[in-house]
Amino acid sequence: MAEQLRTARAAAFDAGEIRRQCGDILDWQVEAILESGAGAEDVGAALAWMAGQDDVMGEARRPLAGTAAEVYEILAAGEAFDDEDPISPL
Repeated sequence: MAEQLRTARAAAFDAGEIRRQCGDILDWQVEAILESGAGAEDVGAALAWMAGQDDVMGEARRPLAGTAAEVYEILAAGEAFDDEDPISPL
């Protein structure tokens, strides 16, 4: 029953919704988030952590775990690529 609910929720959460929440992210990140089975809540929690707003959880603050942590890693990996300096030709 719980798996059916998760599958239905993930089906309603598509690439367009991910881009709406996350903004301009790379295609591989969208695909990875979809493959993770994340829902809007997972992405929202990961984005809050990325923005340093982990205090939005109030007294329930705890480290990210599960799918939200996986989404965080996917989004953080994309930012690592953005921070790299381009290779200069010799």
